[in-house]
Amino acid sequence: MKRLTFYFVMMFYFLPALSYALTCSINGTDVIFVNGIMNDSRSVDFTRKKMSSHLVALKRNIDRTSILAFDTSYNESVDLITDFLESWAQSIESKTNGLISFDTAFVALYRLWFALPRTDPINTDAVDSYYLENYEKINQLLDLEKHDVTRLVSKIKDKILLDDRKVLIVSHSQGNFFANKALLQLSELPDFDYEKYKGIIGNIRVASPVSKVIADYSVLVQNSADVILKVPGAPAANYFLYVPHPDYDIRSSAEDKKNNHSFIETYMFDLAAPGELYYNENQSLVGLRKRTIKAITDTAAKLRPHPSCPYCTDTFFN
Repeated sequence: MKRLTFYFVMMFYFLPALSYALTCSINGTDVIFVNGIMNDSRSVDFTRKKMSSHLVALKRNIDRTSILAFDTSYNESVDLITDFLESWAQSIESKTNGLISFDTAFVALYRLWFALPRTDPINTDAVDSYYLENYEKINQLLDLEKHDVTRLVSKIKDKILLDDRKVLIVSHSQGNFFANKALLQLSELPDFDYEKYKGIIGNIRVASPVSKVIADYSVLVQNSADVILKVPGAPAANYFLYVPHPDYDIRSSAEDKKNNHSFIETYMFDLAAPGELYYNENQSLVGLRKRTIKAITDTAAKLRPHPSCPYCTDTFFN
């Protein structure tokens, strides 16, 4: 009888933990991909599917991968020049810690780029039709940038508060500016306790043009042949091109091979031929796809349990 009573008491003692564990077994981490310049929504969704399929192939267990779910937050593109200028304006804003606003930096760069007159754009008599036409594009881009950041902030907030999910942002190229900006805005929201939830937010920074990191849990994947390294302030590479062979081209285009920057063609691609592999700081040859996927799984494993599921752990990654 005493033994039965003991089991009965222990069952009630551990029941909350068991209940949390069962609930949290379906609640894991949402991976949000944030793209760089010159991407349409279809290519961004293709990237999401590619990351998901590689993870399934890596773990060879399709049921247990439900602990990770893949999503996107689309950074809209206008055209090459405008997207490029937007990135540089974000870079200036980041380096000045917001002392120079994105709006001011972008308009100044746009005028400089097109050698436009330094006149008040509201004074329509002082500017030519070309400037007015492009000023409309400036306003469009400024609105898009704000909308893109707001969308990412809302997505992160909803996943954490409404879905009880942890969040891992995979930001590529210009997407790193958006990731930082979204997390800064999230930390300033009156209805979101950032200090409480920052331990369940991570950021995988791929081909990043900015050294600043906002997320507490962050991993950089940056190769030494990436054109992004020419951007002042870009973080140093941690994967190095190993004796590239000029006649070997397995990528889909010469431009991707030349820039070594594309997320799919470079960072989600393992090149099999000698001379096209990468090595890390320990001189070990690696494939960038495996490094990118490993950065995702390792960082997801380091995120703290969701406050709504204190007994929950992502055993899939351990």
